[in-house]
Amino acid sequence: MSIGGFVNTDFNNDTQLWEVDRERSSLERKLYSTVKVPQSSYFYAKLHRHEEIHIEQFETGIASSYYSLDDLWDNHLQGLTNENRGVLQIAISNTLTAFVKAENKRIKLIRPQMEIAAYDICDGIDPQFIFQRCGRFEATPNAPNN
Repeated sequence: MSIGGFVNTDFNNDTQLWEVDRERSSLERKLYSTVKVPQSSYFYAKLHRHEEIHIEQFETGIASSYYSLDDLWDNHLQGLTNENRGVLQIAISNTLTAFVKAENKRIKLIRPQMEIAAYDICDGIDPQFIFQRCGRFEATPNAPNN
């Protein structure tokens, strides 16, 4: 998950400041699969489905409120101004980086739940791994995965 696109800036003659221009910017949430095995792999279908489940979780599921562009605009980018366009662009870049880092930290709380849901759906797809259904998930939310 990442944020892609660009933030446009415009000079405001009334305030004599550079500011962000939401209407002419094109930020987007970027969802991508991280299957790192070739399609010819015996495990590809299982791993591909697992990643599809994560994408669904971000699009409409448990993680759909994370990396929200409305939150980014309304609570982080709106109101950024500077007399110098270059300084404003640095502030925008720093804001985007800080936003993604904060969301990465925040989503760690539900990542185990997301993984359990994905495994529950794709574990039935052949081939079966030798460790499947061997108690790797505990009922305790903070228990380490083995």
